[in-house]
Amino acid sequence: MLTKKTVLLRVKLLRNEGKRKRRILRNLFLFSLFLVLLGVRFWILPTLSQEKERVSFRERNLHKRVETLAYRTESVGRLKADIGAEISSLKEHNSWLMVSDTAEDTRTVPWDTSLFRDIPFLTSYVDSLHGEFATIAQAISEGNNIFSDIPVIKPLPDSVRFYQTKSFGTYKSHFDHREQMHNGVDYTAPVGAPVIATAGGVVRERGEDSFWGKYVRIRHSQGVETFYAHLDEIFVRRGQRVSKGHRIGALGETGYSVGPHVHYEVRIQGTPVDPEAYMVSYE
Repeated sequence: MLTKKTVLLRVKLLRNEGKRKRRILRNLFLFSLFLVLLGVRFWILPTLSQEKERVSFRERNLHKRVETLAYRTESVGRLKADIGAEISSLKEHNSWLMVSDTAEDTRTVPWDTSLFRDIPFLTSYVDSLHGEFATIAQAISEGNNIFSDIPVIKPLPDSVRFYQTKSFGTYKSHFDHREQMHNGVDYTAPVGAPVIATAGGVVRERGEDSFWGKYVRIRHSQGVETFYAHLDEIFVRRGQRVSKGHRIGALGETGYSVGPHVHYEVRIQGTPVDPEAYMVSYE
């Protein structure tokens, strides 16, 4: 028969066991979260940074090759013009073939073959230019494919006058004045201004709620997603494939908003990152 003291001891042991299990689960959760943050800091962010540098280097290299090709093409054009002028001069002076008025006096002047000594070189040169064109066209195509899947532009076109009103990081809420985390960047512009996709991808979600208002979420390659909120209108459907610069909606002030703006986020494997860290300025 169990005594009161035994029952109380068992209850105490059960409570201690429950506390110990909760403490273990909490520590496991914190350790897992630490590993995730460690992976984002030392693997995902450096990888994207290296990819950005590699793309920028390839773009500069392509520009140099295009300039070299343009110069060589111009040289071929000048050489062609010189050959044409030489041929015209030879025809005018009748130096290729001289024929008298009578058949008996007909005589042939030997051909001047010096003009045609460079023909094999020119043929080889033109063939090499064709090869250069094909190589550069392929490189440009690959470069465009790389850039099209990376969100390196702003969600509003250059033709729209807009201002950045809030950056990525902590801020004080306008409503309860508490410090909160802002997982994106805010841009203000007139209501109805076009909001564009910052990279090619597929519309994963479009919807509306009391906080974000009307919003669109686009899935890109390499686990990257972009998010656009507080829209006035949405012009895309779920599952639709969009390209960089595609108009996906109109800027508004729906949801939890103090004025017309678009809230823009970039997430990598579900983790929000600073969108401005991946924006490239084109000049």
